[in-house]
Amino acid sequence: MLAMLLCDYSAAAEYASTARAAYRAIGDRRAEARVEMILGAVARERAQYEASAAHLDKAAGIYVECGDELGEARAVQLRGFTAWLAGDFDRAELRLRACRRWFERLGDAEAAASALMNLGAVALYRGDTDRATSLLDAALERYAALGFPEGVGWAHNLRGLVELRTGRADRAEEHLALSLATHRKVGDRWRTASVLEALAEVHRRDDPTRAAQLLADAGRIRDEIGAPIPACERPDTEATAAALRAALGDGTPLPARALIPPV
Repeated sequence: MLAMLLCDYSAAAEYASTARAAYRAIGDRRAEARVEMILGAVARERAQYEASAAHLDKAAGIYVECGDELGEARAVQLRGFTAWLAGDFDRAELRLRACRRWFERLGDAEAAASALMNLGAVALYRGDTDRATSLLDAALERYAALGFPEGVGWAHNLRGLVELRTGRADRAEEHLALSLATHRKVGDRWRTASVLEALAEVHRRDDPTRAAQLLADAGRIRDEIGAPIPACERPDTEATAAALRAALGDGTPLPARALIPPV
């Protein structure tokens, strides 16, 4: 889990696979489910969405066998998280609505806040910015009250995207700057790259050279950790890169990693 949080995905997958074999050998099913959740998270951040879903479905099934309702709910939520990153918003909404009710009933405040945030992301990518704002603001308030910085950073990231969609670049930059500072503090390079790409979109008109450098910085991080642009974010990042090529012209080369590679 530590390796995954440090974005060392190869090490995380190796440790988790070894642990899974050991837990299977001793018959510890709940621990095996926890490892499947880690493998699902690693695959998700590598944009291997089908593999992520398979690990998380396996974890949920084990939790059902064990009668562990909270574990099942957490696996279902992560399955919804994987689904919206992959662009499968109907599947994501179905799972996230269910687990939100679960978490409220079971009293898991942090997981309930995450359900709100993930539902806000679904609303954002469906174009319902009013609903996205309401859900994300509620999640941000809960995360702040809980003192959970990673959640605060995520919520600011998504709120910044909402402001971008509604044409308020200054407000978007404020949210994204707060998100960037938080993700750097907790060491989450995966989300740092996404926030840099969103900031490039903010500045693609007023300062295209800076925007190109932000894209290049994000690309360098992605190369280092082996994590592609999430599927749901890719159209916006590609549009930003295309706009920068048009703005800077053929005579002003972009930094090499500002040119978004094919999938």
